[in-house]
Amino acid sequence: MDFLGRGKRRLATARELVKKGRFEEAEKYFLTWLKEEPANNTARIELALLYFEKDNLEKTKQILLESLIYAPAKEDIHKILEITNSKKLVSEYYFNSQPSFSPDGKKIVFISTRRDTNNDGIINNLDCAAIYLIELKTGEEKLLVSDTYYNSFPSFSPGGEKIIYLSARRDTNGDGKIDIFDNPGIYILDLETNEEKEIIPDTYRPKYPSFSPIGEKVLFLVWRPGAIHSGVYLLDLTSGQEKTIAPDVYDYGRPVFSPDGTKIVYTSWRDDTNNDGVIDFRDNTGIYLYDLEKEHEFYLIPDRHNNMFPVFSPDSKGIAFLSYRRDTNRDGVIDTLDNPGIYLYDLETRKEKLVVSDDFFNKYPTFNFDGKLLVYIGSWRGREEKEHAFFERKGIYVIEVSEKNERQIVSDRYYGCRELVASPVESKIVYTSWRKGTNRGLYLANLVSLPTSEDLRQIITENLV
Repeated sequence: MDFLGRGKRRLATARELVKKGRFEEAEKYFLTWLKEEPANNTARIELALLYFEKDNLEKTKQILLESLIYAPAKEDIHKILEITNSKKLVSEYYFNSQPSFSPDGKKIVFISTRRDTNNDGIINNLDCAAIYLIELKTGEEKLLVSDTYYNSFPSFSPGGEKIIYLSARRDTNGDGKIDIFDNPGIYILDLETNEEKEIIPDTYRPKYPSFSPIGEKVLFLVWRPGAIHSGVYLLDLTSGQEKTIAPDVYDYGRPVFSPDGTKIVYTSWRDDTNNDGVIDFRDNTGIYLYDLEKEHEFYLIPDRHNNMFPVFSPDSKGIAFLSYRRDTNRDGVIDTLDNPGIYLYDLETRKEKLVVSDDFFNKYPTFNFDGKLLVYIGSWRGREEKEHAFFERKGIYVIEVSEKNERQIVSDRYYGCRELVASPVESKIVYTSWRKGTNRGLYLANLVSLPTSEDLRQIITENLV
């Protein structure tokens, strides 16, 4: 017990030196400690953390690699990943975005901005992005669509042999350049033949294209020429016929197919919930479901609250969504600066339940492949000032739907995370992430197991550059 108490006292002393900004003294303290106790990974990882916070990545890497010699415990591995992030797929010095898994879970298609195409001196989401494909097993990367165009929202067909995406290829707003502000068309690329086909022209201003679960139709949101509002439509790829799912009387959020292909869910602004005389994105959204067999729209979640990002469970029997229901930042209004809770709606019982509390910030809920887990972006659960969570870095969390046992998968202590997608065949996720001074890298994490020592060695070596 005295030995354990001594270790805690030493750790407290070292942390106090760091807290006071006496970094050289703290470094010497850790090095002396390790000389006396070379197998002490607690001290070693704390020293690595000191180097990391001082942006000395080479020393951070050296110390963390040394920790692998002494068989890091589970707690040590979590701390290493807090410093390194998970397995890096694509460099954080590019601006990577919008990843999507292939149906077999072996590939990722994503967009990546790698050049300053608008000549403003920085590389970010305002520049044109190319579409790439990466093989997860080998790390081999392939350019699919050039950044000559402004490309976005790529995803696979159900068989994995094609991708669908948006691509802006004309200066539709007349400002002399092609960029994020121009209208895209919807394209399909055959990955075997490299044959590309435009299926919806840029005069329609489309968004969020996706294949139906069988692949014979395409679902998309679009503003038709002259329309004030958007509409949701289905295009039959064989006949070329369009079917209206939701007419352009209102505006809509991203439409999503159920995995069994019988339903579509989306959000819509339909009431002046803030009483300012207009219906727009500042109002609350309700959640609607269109039954393709009955050809009828159902109003699922009323807009007395603001509801966002509905997604189907893998068995098509439930929907997870965000809902803003409390003034968590205490500014007198309930809006998107507050924390949303994550809810589940059971389509059979027509009942909803709260799964993740709005005590903290949550976003982008999605199911894992078998529907037993919900994965989502969230703010650090350890912070005391919860009302500031909206402006903080976000990590990735997972919760067991039946037991509400929440775990952190990716720490938000040093990294911000967005755009997570779940593998369709195993409990893995891909997400975009960044630390201070970098763009957005593409990373892979396992939801149920920690990396092996060899995996950790690769992560430490490749991530700390």
